[in-house]
Amino acid sequence: MKTRDRLFSFYEIVIDAAKFHGVAFSLRFLCSVLYVKFFLGKKKRKHKIFGMEFNYLSKESLLNALLELYGKNVYYFSSDFKDPVILDIGANVGDTALYFKWLFPDAWVYAFEPNPGAYNLLVKNVQENNFKNVFFFTMWP
Repeated sequence: MKTRDRLFSFYEIVIDAAKFHGVAFSLRFLCSVLYVKFFLGKKKRKHKIFGMEFNYLSKESLLNALLELYGKNVYYFSSDFKDPVILDIGANVGDTALYFKWLFPDAWVYAFEPNPGAYNLLVKNVQENNFKNVFFFTMWP
């Protein structure tokens, strides 16, 4: 992809963030993405995102989570309830659980993850953020 196309695509993502959450948020989002992309060390595996501690597998996975969840808002939905019940199938490291709790702090999230490594990070992310009403499940004992 050409640099011009990449910049235009990124510009569209920042505009999407503003549409969903306002201009002030889109500026915070832009700063977060630029920090992760250019200044975050490769060996670091923990970063604060919008007030939440987030443990991740790689810098690239953190960047993808930021772009998809908070930029493009691929899992965004509106609810008539302040505490919707959300099933997160394939919860991975908990990036979507963090997004749902950010979007709906009173939500009930049931997160399912079969991969033991990702599941351990999911548990760590939920516990470090002291989230209430987030339940995680795996197929391993």
